[in-house]
Amino acid sequence: MIKVFILDDKNIFYTDEQIPGADVSSFEVVDEKSNVSKDKNSYYYCSYRIPVKDYMTFEQIKGDYWKDKYHVYDISKAFYGQDCILTGMDSQTAKAVRDRNYIRDKNGKCP
Repeated sequence: MIKVFILDDKNIFYTDEQIPGADVSSFEVVDEKSNVSKDKNSYYYCSYRIPVKDYMTFEQIKGDYWKDKYHVYDISKAFYGQDCILTGMDSQTAKAVRDRNYIRDKNGKCP
């Protein structure tokens, strides 16, 4: 298996891209399949910071869809420099749709 996260004593890299500002001493891979990692301050998708509002409740719904108690996120948008927050999605009721790679909330909203 190819390792995509590489650490030295001062830096963390996703493949050949440095993860700016990532803390080496607290860094860990959260989900290798989704290329999600974190340190004591932030979550990252590949080498891009995810603008998570509530660090303690951040969890995966399915695939690139994650949520905290305030927002639902499409983390793949971080790669393109776009806003990851899916406006209008209810994070309390957002859930995966069975056997599909999309999600739905109580209002039937899908990204």
